[in-house]
Amino acid sequence: MLATISLPVMIIHPLFTVVLGLLLVERLRRRRDLDALRASEERFHGTFEQAAVGIAMVAPDGRWIKVNARLCHILGYDVGSLLGSSRES
Repeated sequence: MLATISLPVMIIHPLFTVVLGLLLVERLRRRRDLDALRASEERFHGTFEQAAVGIAMVAPDGRWIKVNARLCHILGYDVGSLLGSSRES
């Protein structure tokens, strides 16, 4: 009886260890990638907001999606007035 149990355990145990290791490596990679993405987004946001020039993100249909304070100052509008409106209006 013990011999019939030990063979499957000897086969399954290394496979389980390998699968668990792969899952842990994937989780660490995902965490590293999310940390890198978060840092990149923080740098972008800082650059966007602190720029000495007016910057805007505009949708393909011409709507303002994101504008910085300098652009609002240049155009003479506040952020709320620009967001959602189109460049033509």
